[in-house]
Amino acid sequence: MIKPELSSHSIVLVGKFAPSIFHPSWFANAGLIRKNQTDAAKIAIFSYEIVKYTIEWLDFTAQLNRIIMTTSQEAYFEPLRDLALGTFTILDQTPIQMLGINYQMHFTASSTLHWDEIESKLHPSQSEVARLPASRLESIRLSSVRPYDTHPGVFNFVVEPSVRFPEGVFISSNDHYEVKPFDDTIGSHKVLDLIESEWQNSKTFLSEYISRLLENN
Repeated sequence: MIKPELSSHSIVLVGKFAPSIFHPSWFANAGLIRKNQTDAAKIAIFSYEIVKYTIEWLDFTAQLNRIIMTTSQEAYFEPLRDLALGTFTILDQTPIQMLGINYQMHFTASSTLHWDEIESKLHPSQSEVARLPASRLESIRLSSVRPYDTHPGVFNFVVEPSVRFPEGVFISSNDHYEVKPFDDTIGSHKVLDLIESEWQNSKTFLSEYISRLLENN
């Protein structure tokens, strides 16, 4: 797969949370993040309803119904998964109903990769849209079933011009999983099982899609 110039990776969990639990020191005391890193955390908000801070490689947000863990350092993509697993193995009674395994990537333009080529590949040339004067494709959103499992949910893609690199390409992916029935969700074990079993499958599916889109112009 062509390597992106910039990338970030996030795990989004939807459920019922107590944000104030997640002080940086909690992660250190639980042995999940080194104390010297949590001591240097930059806290933006800390309240009953929302907690938001940065710890060296991690952007962390907790709300009453959502937790978002993000890193833009590729070396920490796997530790991000381990952090989610470790956190909710400890807090195993937390009801979690949805999981998102997400990536965002900016690709620089080259002689074989630039937005015009991608646009021509994706533009619905036979549609009424294409007959508009000087029409250009500014963004495309795609949803796909996952070929590798039957879990409820969908794989979402966004492909559009990069705002960071002229003529470059931006790709965002959201591998969305749902734990059903929602009313019977007790604890975090079902979502943890999904992270364990589908993490690599999700990465492989995304990599194969990007290779088909960007490398076969």
